[in-house]
Amino acid sequence: FRSFVGADLTGARIVNPGVSIEALVSARGIETWYAGLSADRLADAVAHGRTLAGALLAGADLRGLSLPGVDLSGADLTGADLTGADLHGADLAYARLDGAILDGANLSGATLRMATLNCIAEYIDGPRTCARLHGADLRNADLNAVAMAAINARAAKLDGANLTRSEEHTSELQSRLHL
Repeated sequence: FRSFVGADLTGARIVNPGVSIEALVSARGIETWYAGLSADRLADAVAHGRTLAGALLAGADLRGLSLPGVDLSGADLTGADLTGADLHGADLAYARLDGAILDGANLSGATLRMATLNCIAEYIDGPRTCARLHGADLRNADLNAVAMAAINARAAKLDGANLTRSEEHTSELQSRLHL
């Protein structure tokens, strides 16, 4: 089966596809992607109208990714490297960003409602890697009810961000970020 043209793969879970991304891009309804895809190939998929909602991208190298307004709601980006990514206006509601690196990322106007930005450990009692947002732009982002008790976010921009009901107390977060 080499062609997916017109195939409806809604709800399919694609794990390590044995076909090229070009073949998959021609299908409709693909909601999850193999983490080994490059940032360029993910951008191509989105340009062809594919959603990344619910994508399994744990540990993915997505440095410099440019996907403004993309739907990554419910995506698993645990430990992913999104350094310098342009995700302004993106939907990251309910996304798992535990241990992710978002240094210098543009998340202005993005929705991160109910997302998690915590620490991860490779093994019990092992060293923890916490989500990092050094210099990230979160201006006017929706951080309502975000779990972010241990983020490292030096020089992050949070002007106008909605921090309502975030796990981290707003005043503590603001003081840590020098707002």
